[in-house]
Amino acid sequence: MRNVGIIAEYNPFHQGHLYQINKLRELGAETITVCMSGNFVQRSVPAILEKHERAATAVMSGVDLVIELPVRYSIASARDFAFGGVYLLDKTGFVDTLCFGSETDDIALITSSFSYFDKAEKEGIIKKYLNTGVSFAKARDMALLELKSPFVPRNPNDILAFEYLLAIRKLKSKICPFSVRRLGNYHDDNTVLSATGIRKKIENGTISESDLPPASFSSLSRALENGEIPAHEKFEVATLAFLKREAFYGNIDCRRFYALSEGLGNRILKYSLFSSSLSELYEKAKTKRYAMSAVRRGVVSILFGIEKKLSL
Repeated sequence: MRNVGIIAEYNPFHQGHLYQINKLRELGAETITVCMSGNFVQRSVPAILEKHERAATAVMSGVDLVIELPVRYSIASARDFAFGGVYLLDKTGFVDTLCFGSETDDIALITSSFSYFDKAEKEGIIKKYLNTGVSFAKARDMALLELKSPFVPRNPNDILAFEYLLAIRKLKSKICPFSVRRLGNYHDDNTVLSATGIRKKIENGTISESDLPPASFSSLSRALENGEIPAHEKFEVATLAFLKREAFYGNIDCRRFYALSEGLGNRILKYSLFSSSLSELYEKAKTKRYAMSAVRRGVVSILFGIEKKLSL
């Protein structure tokens, strides 16, 4: 382990992220490169801080280099998010290790499920479940359970770990995976707040200096004082207005956009005319076939004109 890569959102940079960086230094990492989401994150919403602030916070906290994960991949499903990040780190030519958090913290166990996953794809078992209207992730899990795989990715970081390892295999990358057990839990009832917990405290006005690393707290405090948080309110107004205009004039071909079938694109545009907020639009446009995450992704894809041809 010399030149370590991390794929992250840092939304915002918190104590768990700092722990990971410090741990890597203790283990001998000479350089740490982070492939970080830009101004939009996986939930298809604006990051709480703009990308340059988050990158600067990471560097001030011990990271050597931050490269941007393009929006096509930063808003994507876990599979594409992971593939985009691994691809970019691999293309640097110097990153030799990929470090990631995992609840399971057992790379051998996770990779033992790959033969079951391959069989599920080859024999059409995943497709069988997809035809019932569930998401790809759900169909994959159901297929792995049917085949009695020793590992099924269920927790958020385990899902990403599974996809990182698949991406390394697909790219035939020489990058070695390294897992660090996830610090903290999903209910934020211990000393390490998750990014979600921090964002909730910011919304409630209860964030304190002890909740965050110094550089991160300083950036957030400055953004709060300048009225830059929350950014999602301005995003919602502008995005809904844009969608209404496109729907009214009808000059848009949704089929060319990433993560959009003609059906979902038409639903988004149709219901934008009858919605007073993005939340209302998401609720109206989602179906059993089109999950909320797919609708959100589709909205950002239309907004920024993210075309399918931009995929790696």
